[in-house]
Amino acid sequence: TEPMNLWYRVVRTCCRLAFSTVFPCKVTGREHVPDHGPLLVLSNHQSHLDPLAIAAASPRRLRALARESLFFWPLSWMIRSLGAIPVGSTGSTRSSLKATFEHLENGTAMLIFPEGTRTEDGEIAELQSGFQMLTRRKNPVVLPMAIAGSFHAWPKSRYLPRPGRLAIAFGKPISAEEYSDWGARQFEAHIATCLKECLNEAEQIR
Repeated sequence: TEPMNLWYRVVRTCCRLAFSTVFPCKVTGREHVPDHGPLLVLSNHQSHLDPLAIAAASPRRLRALARESLFFWPLSWMIRSLGAIPVGSTGSTRSSLKATFEHLENGTAMLIFPEGTRTEDGEIAELQSGFQMLTRRKNPVVLPMAIAGSFHAWPKSRYLPRPGRLAIAFGKPISAEEYSDWGARQFEAHIATCLKECLNEAEQIR
């Protein structure tokens, strides 16, 4: 399990302050987050606020996969310093896959948005199948979760965010023993269902 270094803790504390004032965020299901071992966190994606809100809410340090288009100066320095891994617009590059495999092998918790991009309407879009490659190779625990309210606060159509209430719901973890016999379609369908259930739960407590 990867510990939180000082810089990560400082940024996380600042995020928690923001998400208790400008974007007050309720969280449920923290007890479902395994405290050690390789973990693949799968979340819906409503806005650029999502990775920061999720990192602030998670009891474990998270490394996220992020689009290469976000790695521009000066933002690139910030997200790289927090451990983000760039992926190409058409999927993971060889180097990003290798880095992700290595992190999972070392017991890291990885955050992935299986929709591939931010939602257009606040609902969960069709999932991309790339996340299954990571589960088949490294057998991490899979943790579905969802965030609600960030689409209203910062949709694709807005240049800057506006204050708003958020909520995060962590679902129940799925062990490698559970999903090892699932086919690709069954796995994708199950994760899609879990994400929708988590989103409904988050919307109820927001």
